[in-house]
Amino acid sequence: MVATDQTLAYPNQQPYRKTMSIATWAENSTELAYALEASLPRVGGTPELWCELGDIYYDNLYDSRKAIKAYKSAIKLDAKYGTAWAGLGIAQQSIEQYKEAQKSFLKATHLGVALWAIYLQLANVSLQLQDYETARMGFEKSLEIEPLQAGTWNDYGNMLNDKLKKHEEALACFDKVIAIDNKAYWAIYNKGLAYKNLGEYDKAIKHYNKALSIYPSYKEAWDALGVVFLNLRNLEEAKRHLLYNVENHSYYANSFYNLACVYAVEGNKTQALQYLKKSLVMDRDEYAEWAKEDTDFESLWQDADFLALLG
Repeated sequence: MVATDQTLAYPNQQPYRKTMSIATWAENSTELAYALEASLPRVGGTPELWCELGDIYYDNLYDSRKAIKAYKSAIKLDAKYGTAWAGLGIAQQSIEQYKEAQKSFLKATHLGVALWAIYLQLANVSLQLQDYETARMGFEKSLEIEPLQAGTWNDYGNMLNDKLKKHEEALACFDKVIAIDNKAYWAIYNKGLAYKNLGEYDKAIKHYNKALSIYPSYKEAWDALGVVFLNLRNLEEAKRHLLYNVENHSYYANSFYNLACVYAVEGNKTQALQYLKKSLVMDRDEYAEWAKEDTDFESLWQDADFLALLG
């Protein structure tokens, strides 16, 4: 499992030229939107003004569907207006119309909208569509334009590590993050995940511990250390790290599940079922499926109590 505290905000739109006096007198966003919406059909409007309306609906009134309608009106007037395509993609993305958003972002970039943030959003929607080739292009173009985006390097590394299994390339991305911010505990932790995937457990442990030296309560790192020690069959160290998490992060289901794995491997059925039950209360669908195939529970697969718990 990969975690990051990086939050990617929607990019700010390019400012549009205001060509109507009505755009200057209404201070209230709702008034301005209504005024523009009422006036534009009458006066014909321009692509810029329709985009202005789209921006107001999206940025100020949080109405993505009306924003989409306004951006499409701009495009109807000028199909080569790249900024409208970019705004359309952002609004579509916000209501999870990922396929449509991907098309809009691609159209915007083909029309010359060379903004790092738009390429980043293209990468994000492509990830949702599991189109990793386009996502990779989006990340690389975004970083080519603005190479000091720690969050983008981190997200690109996560995709390489988790989806494409290119762990060495992922390590290089996480190193970029750390070069920008040497306190980026999330990237240090993600390096640990990449090393774990490469089977280099000593390096994984080193990086998890380094992340904890910066952020001592980082639950993902405590959990990851427990998993590595479980893989190494150092059950006492695995329990120590996972027990810390369940005592200090009682909502973090992953550690309850992994602690159940430790006790199952140890042969302690009672504790294994106790912690497995707690993880199932938090997320039955995910952990019940895992437990049916997780070889850590192999000794319990035919156990009546275990089967009854899974339902």
